[in-house]
Amino acid sequence: MESLETENAFIKKTKKVESRKKTTGNGQLNGDENPFDTLNKLICDHKSLFEQYRSYTKDADKIFGKYMLMVEALKQERDTNKQLLQCESTDPIISKKKRKIRNELMILLNKETCLVESITKTLEQINRVQLGINEKEKDLMIKKVDLSKFFEAAKIRFTRIQYIQDLEHHKYQRSVHYNSSIVENQKLRDKIDDIKVLRNKYEVSYKKVLKEIEMIKLKKKKLLEEAQQSIEEKETTVTMINAVLSGNKKEEDLYQQKIESMKQMIRYDTKATDFLARKLNERSDLRAIGTERQLDELKKTMQSENKMLSQQKEALEAIQDLTEEKEGFMMVHTYNQKEADKMALFNYIADLNGELTHLKQKHNSLLKDIEELKNEEIVVEENYNVLAKKNEEKYLELMREMDKCDKESCQINATMEIIKHFIECTFKELCCDMDAIETKLGLDLDVNPRNMTEFLSEIEVEVARLIHSYNYGMKLRSLSNREHLKDEEGLDVIKRTMRAYESVIPYGNEMENFKNVQVPNAALSTPAKDGWNIIQEKSVSDTNIYLRALTKEEIEETVKKEMVHRNLSINHKLKSNK
Repeated sequence: MESLETENAFIKKTKKVESRKKTTGNGQLNGDENPFDTLNKLICDHKSLFEQYRSYTKDADKIFGKYMLMVEALKQERDTNKQLLQCESTDPIISKKKRKIRNELMILLNKETCLVESITKTLEQINRVQLGINEKEKDLMIKKVDLSKFFEAAKIRFTRIQYIQDLEHHKYQRSVHYNSSIVENQKLRDKIDDIKVLRNKYEVSYKKVLKEIEMIKLKKKKLLEEAQQSIEEKETTVTMINAVLSGNKKEEDLYQQKIESMKQMIRYDTKATDFLARKLNERSDLRAIGTERQLDELKKTMQSENKMLSQQKEALEAIQDLTEEKEGFMMVHTYNQKEADKMALFNYIADLNGELTHLKQKHNSLLKDIEELKNEEIVVEENYNVLAKKNEEKYLELMREMDKCDKESCQINATMEIIKHFIECTFKELCCDMDAIETKLGLDLDVNPRNMTEFLSEIEVEVARLIHSYNYGMKLRSLSNREHLKDEEGLDVIKRTMRAYESVIPYGNEMENFKNVQVPNAALSTPAKDGWNIIQEKSVSDTNIYLRALTKEEIEETVKKEMVHRNLSINHKLKSNK
């Protein structure tokens, strides 16, 4: 604008000089050309050249604007490609869309090359115009015309050309930065792919861990049910054994009562036998005394033997006369029958002998009862032994099952300890928020099967936050707003945010540490759908994690909406630039 004002002022002054010369006379050069005419011609040529220069600068600005629009479109395409790459799937529709997007990117790159070529052509034309201007300036210097203001305009033009060259250099630097950013984006895409692979591994391992936990819970439930059944069976067997033992106790009590009654009978028999033995001993003693007396009498009365023999003969003869029998046994039997009153002692002895035989018969019958009871006891003991063997076998089977359950529970506890260690390591490495877990769990801050899902959900949220911060940091790194870059405060903010995000994002050795984390083989199972959906609802902050819970139709709808929104934004920017 300053150069135009100087040119207009110079033209007005030349017109005033021409009007003055017209008033004074037709000229003073006498056939030579009027210098003002030459100046006017030079000025006209300069104007034409300047208009061409302005047209070329306008074309260059338009081309540069188109170039910036293409760069922004390419950045938007890159962002959309990032989002599409993050929601990778085996769907053929999405793969076709990716191919289309890649083709569009190739077309845009070709357009960019065409624009660069057109810019170079315009720069060549500008250089040519600049050469023409330099030649005209040389003509003016040869003709020694007072063109100080014209030289000032030329200086301004030269500064303008230098500014254009600076812009071209800046464009070149921007193109170099753009190429370097493309290379960095490719590296970041590779890193993102690695992160996705790790995330998929963590998802698979997490699913398998949850499934293994559910299987372990089911096994525990089954084992507890079996243990309860075994305990119930054991209780029933114990009750049966107690009932059998109580019945055996009753039988033993009856048997003991019978034995006591038999013992009493035996005592009574022993007393009776003792009484009879005493009586017999007394009788034998009496007989001995009588024999002694008889011997004394015989000794004293040896002389009266004949008398006694005669008396005995008389008694035998009298007995024979009474019994009319000559044999001694029959004679005594008949005599006892006839002389029953006289033979009371013999009758008492006979009664005692009858009682003894009766008692012996009772004793034998009691012995038979005892043997029968013993046989019954043996049968009961055999049945008791059979039941005891069965119960022992059941008890041994239950103990074996309990040992198996203990072994399985030990294995399960070992796998749970591995999973706990894995969760604690990941929780510490990611520096998750303990306040959220304290609010959820209270004082129960140790990792256990009850609160394992809470820790895993917190890890999922932290991973989502890291990915979100990583994407946001990449967006900040790919900023291309020149006005914002000119602002030092904006640059400081960007640097601080980038440092903060780079301090959070795992690079280098930390990535290798995440890769080297060993997942237990027992933790490779898929979780239930309900728990997985709950965890997905908790991690909605990241779009990538949210896309995992979407169906194919919802993903296609979101992609279509994003494509329409992108096209509308590009058209709106083009219209605003026009």
